[in-house]
Amino acid sequence: MKKFIIFCGLFAVLSCKAQQLPLNTWMENTPNNAHLKDLGNELAPYAGIYKANYKGNEITLFITKDEDKLIKYPDQQFYKDVLTIRYIVKNSSGIVLQNTKDTNLNDQTRFNILSMGTMPELGKLLLVMTELILESAGDR
Repeated sequence: MKKFIIFCGLFAVLSCKAQQLPLNTWMENTPNNAHLKDLGNELAPYAGIYKANYKGNEITLFITKDEDKLIKYPDQQFYKDVLTIRYIVKNSSGIVLQNTKDTNLNDQTRFNILSMGTMPELGKLLLVMTELILESAGDR
């Protein structure tokens, strides 16, 4: 009986960890409600504040690492460590054209930029700009 209890305890511990997968796991290989974790610390080098000028506009990027962000698709959902990018765009006169720095991205419907993976062998980061799709009352 004691061996059975130990076996059940080990099984419970191991099955909980089985849901934690590497960051760049393909979506097709990701079970529902799994956690894609930045186990190799691949996202950390990209976090920070970056400034650039483009066509006379000053762009400031605020890149932060968010752990366990819920990613939802119509037939699948999982949690993933991501980089969230907020930004401020100012024209040459210093007037703010766009500002997502203090926006709650969970409630935001536009201009949501997240990392979707890395290509460490190439030193590249995959980004996606999403828009929240709201379902109508008739779709519920």
